[in-house]
Amino acid sequence: MRLAVLYSLAPALLWLFVRIALPGGSAAAALRSSAGRLFGTRGGRRIALVFALVLVGNALECRIDPGLSRVLGVDFTPLVHGLEGDRVARLQRLVCGTLGTETCATVATLIYVPGFVATLALPLVVWGARHEDEAVAEGVRAIAWNYVLALPFYLAIPVREVAWSGLSQAVPLLEDFWLGLTSELRAGSALDNCLPSLHTSLAASLCFVSLRRGPQALTRLLVTATTAIVAATLVLGIHWLTDIAIALPFAVLCARLSRQNSRR
Repeated sequence: MRLAVLYSLAPALLWLFVRIALPGGSAAAALRSSAGRLFGTRGGRRIALVFALVLVGNALECRIDPGLSRVLGVDFTPLVHGLEGDRVARLQRLVCGTLGTETCATVATLIYVPGFVATLALPLVVWGARHEDEAVAEGVRAIAWNYVLALPFYLAIPVREVAWSGLSQAVPLLEDFWLGLTSELRAGSALDNCLPSLHTSLAASLCFVSLRRGPQALTRLLVTATTAIVAATLVLGIHWLTDIAIALPFAVLCARLSRQNSRR
């Protein structure tokens, strides 16, 4: 219920993002055109299938993750906390002390949930509207590679979220925004699936693809949105700095693998 309400805001944000990324064009026409190419062509349907398989695989990982973690009996959260201390909690206190906890929780949650969804959809819509089918395929492959390569990390190197680690003074601001939201979100992403930050790596991967594919307005907006997403994960007490530091080269790798696939 809570998550559905937040996700319902994503189309409006996507419409706004498309208007910024395609100045002078019609956001509604771009959305219709990209949807038509996605579902009306064989290549588009293949891309949609890949995306659906990625989501199914992610859901399966979330189902087996708790049991596997108990069997393995490993937890790398203390190691990460030992490396960086409580810097995330200090950053959270600084930002919330400046802007107010309620404002921080609201803005960061809107960026982290519907803003993130709109950011991932944005380049696919823009490239689809411009009939750049290979760019769309490259973007989807980059997303798929993120999930495939993150899976071994999540299963074998579990790291708990900062605010739920029991080691940090950071507070779970998602709960300040809407009590019970974390449990709904974690149905699709386990609490110990932190390393690397998939929010960071997914958004950054599309930035790297856009750097090569364009247009410049899209790239600028993606860089801005990715920066905001990274900040939101920290302010909300979700990710460690280590998660983000590893996610950036991880994103480069996924973008490069996606590009290599396009050459074949």
